[in-house]
Amino acid sequence: MSEEKKRRRRTSNPELHKQPTVRFQVEILECRLGQIGEIMGRTGLRTKRELFDHAMAILEWAAKETASGNTVGSQTTAGEFQKLITPTLINVAAIAKATEAK
Repeated sequence: MSEEKKRRRRTSNPELHKQPTVRFQVEILECRLGQIGEIMGRTGLRTKRELFDHAMAILEWAAKETASGNTVGSQTTAGEFQKLITPTLINVAAIAKATEAK
């Protein structure tokens, strides 16, 4: 590997990459492997680690917003709001509601 590649500049949070790392192995459905490559290509992510870091950041944000009672989603160019509904965010809302009721 050339010196230039070893010194390549990280585009995401440089402090994150100074932290110790551990190996993390998961099993995924075979059909997801193509989707992973496709999303990495569309987003310019170079490694699965970058993909995981970005996915975690989005999930953390969505969970925090949902727990705060906010709605997470996107707005179309026509101005329509499309709410993001996932089992995980439904669970977050239920846990937040139950915790608030105590």
